[in-house]
Amino acid sequence: MARDGGSPWAMGLLKTFEESEFSSWEKIGSGGFGQVYKVRHLHWKTWLAIKCSPSLHVDEKERMELLEEARKMEMAKFRYILPVYGICKEPVGLVMEYMETGSLEKLLASEPLPWELRFRIIHETAVGMNFLHCMSPPLLHLDLKPANILLDAHYHVKISDFGLAKCNGLSHSHDISMDGLCGTIAYLPPERIKEKNRCFDTKHDVYRSVNCENT
Repeated sequence: MARDGGSPWAMGLLKTFEESEFSSWEKIGSGGFGQVYKVRHLHWKTWLAIKCSPSLHVDEKERMELLEEARKMEMAKFRYILPVYGICKEPVGLVMEYMETGSLEKLLASEPLPWELRFRIIHETAVGMNFLHCMSPPLLHLDLKPANILLDAHYHVKISDFGLAKCNGLSHSHDISMDGLCGTIAYLPPERIKEKNRCFDTKHDVYRSVNCENT
């Protein structure tokens, strides 16, 4: 349900943010998904992250996709899922919790991890994915990989990037593009590419989880 007088920018418990509410913009990530900025909320006195669209001029389709991603993240609120607070109007972006340690991908590339920490990261990721799969209907992440497993200052997991997430059975092989914009080829189960007309279930994410553990 829209809030703020029926504004299309607000949805459920999500808040609409203005650019003037933030300071100290610092780019901390970029890719096919767009850019991620670390920002300081002037009134909350805390650091947040804003994920912006790849394009400077966001059309209605991109805006709706962003709102849909925010809706899925809000619906999947859980201790191991990255919290979303709302939408920034200009630049258009998702306002989320800032994760101090960054991604598991970067952490693995920077230092060897003790086995106790490896086990905890695997366990928390599995619990988070199990929560998504126990929703009704199950929510498939469809792009689980070390880059989308974020860690807070104490190395606890928050699963991020729900741009490709779909309800169980609504994802097909023809959604994939080889450039990685609709999935990361290195983490795809083989049947995702071979069986063109197949609808996929939670096993798709399980394959990705195992692949992440072997990275």
